[in-house]
Amino acid sequence: MPPLRITPVPPPPPRFTERLDGNACRLVRPYVLDPAEHRHQRDRRRAARLAICGIDVGPKHIHGVRVPAAAR
Repeated sequence: MPPLRITPVPPPPPRFTERLDGNACRLVRPYVLDPAEHRHQRDRRRAARLAICGIDVGPKHIHGVRVPAAAR
C-alpha cells in the first residue's frame, strides 16, 4: 500500500474586510408585534395547545359561512 500523502490546505480568505457601521441603518426589530398581531398569535398558539389535547377550536366562519359548534 502506498504511503498516505497529505497536502496542506490554505486557510479560507476572510469574509468581511471592512468594518460594519451600526449607525448607517436604523434599528429594525421585526419580532415586535402590534396588539392585534400579538392577539392573533396568542389565539393560534392557544388553538395549537388545545389541539394537542384533542380539543378543536377551529374558525367560527369558513369561506364566509358560519360553522356550527358541533362541526368545529
